[in-house]
Amino acid sequence: MQYKIIVDKQPMTNPSDEKKEYVIDIEELRVKGNVYDSLNIEMDRTYVTRRLSISDFGVLSVLEEPVIEELEEVNIELFEGDNYIYLIDMQGNKFYAEYIIKNNFTDIYATKNEMNSVINQTAQSIELSVNQKLEGYSTTEEMNAAINVKANEINLELSKKVDDEELTGANIALRINEDNSSEAVIQADKININGAVSANGNFKIDTKGNMSCKNGNFNGNINITRASDDDESRFSVENSNGKAYITPAGMHIYRGKKSFAIDMSETPDVNIILTNNIDSNPESSYTKVSSTGITTPKLTQTSLESIKKNIEKFNKNAIEIIKNSDIYEYNLKSDKDTDKKMIGFIIGENYKTPNEVISKEGQAIGIYSMAGILWKAIQEQQQEIEDLKNKLKEVTNG
Repeated sequence: MQYKIIVDKQPMTNPSDEKKEYVIDIEELRVKGNVYDSLNIEMDRTYVTRRLSISDFGVLSVLEEPVIEELEEVNIELFEGDNYIYLIDMQGNKFYAEYIIKNNFTDIYATKNEMNSVINQTAQSIELSVNQKLEGYSTTEEMNAAINVKANEINLELSKKVDDEELTGANIALRINEDNSSEAVIQADKININGAVSANGNFKIDTKGNMSCKNGNFNGNINITRASDDDESRFSVENSNGKAYITPAGMHIYRGKKSFAIDMSETPDVNIILTNNIDSNPESSYTKVSSTGITTPKLTQTSLESIKKNIEKFNKNAIEIIKNSDIYEYNLKSDKDTDKKMIGFIIGENYKTPNEVISKEGQAIGIYSMAGILWKAIQEQQQEIEDLKNKLKEVTNG
């Protein structure tokens, strides 16, 4: 018996212009009660399942085991996506046929689809669970979903397996705890939130990605990247007492008229600037520390007894120390040859620089020690002057 098979993207009530027609010549398909023969169309296979047999006297009986008849020469092409299949015999009788859909998860045509769902309800909770098992040619997928609704908790769980291997899952839990606090927990590979978000006005994220909050504790790294070359990436903190901000050019802290800054805008030098009165003349109000020196209107050194030990009176001859030293003019290697020369000591094997003024590291001059030696030298000279005065008085009076 010849059957005409129509494959279309649309149902037979609204056929499309792209529908395809196929004619197959097979033995008649039969039905008895709820048992029937079927024509099966899969992605790369077409076959007949015989569940009934007919005797020479035309009596139908149910087979103990279905018989599969492969249709080797039949090649029925399906459309991408949904396919609607109609089966019509040449006498115009229409037979019922299920349509095959393309599986949204596996991207293959499903050969077996099992869907089980259940709703359980008690006085305290409602549970809705769905299990769907899809068996294809090379892959078995299982989709499981569950929604639990209780008096103080809502849970939504979704998981997906392929070949008994857990691939991914998502969970949303809303709870009211025993201490009457509430919480929301979201676990997923990715969380996308569209639109502005606010938590009682204390935490806000707008649609442009700007965030504001009352307080924050951070563990780990904080990365701030400017959106474009026209924008300055800046981390700032501000209250009624002062403000602080950090930019790629440095860090600045203000408290009243006092300020502290690390300025790296003048490359390659790095400057540390301390200002006591930002409204006054900068030349007399700030201290600047850089690789080329320290500039400050006032420099003092602590000299309290409470911070010192091994105290002894210095009894060396300061004038002899000064007489046995040399003073030089020089430029630093970082200076230009035309720069004004500096005057001072040189630390080195061929230079007469007293050990009393060299720092313990051996690479610098102790200004405070040098001032102490000069002070004692003046005392020694003054003592000599007074001694000479006394001798002169004795000679004059004698």
